[in-house]
Amino acid sequence: MLSSDFQPTKLYIKPLPAESETKFEFKNMIIGQAVPSNFIPHIEKCFMEAANSGFLIRFPVENIYVVMTDGASHAVVMT
Repeated sequence: MLSSDFQPTKLYIKPLPAESETKFEFKNMIIGQAVPSNFIPHIEKCFMEAANSGFLIRFPVENIYVVMTDGASHAVVMT
């Protein structure tokens, strides 16, 4: 059985404008299928959860704009 496993993603993070009504925004700017489309919602969810929990600093991070620009994937054999 084959499954897909995503590899590194390239992205940048910048602050949202001060007048923004949202605390988190994610944009997929990948052209083509460098990362399969079924992975994109999961990647966004992971970033949102990390921002809300403050994964590294143990304090929520707000007003960020995450832009995914590239990535890679490869098939993995599942037994």
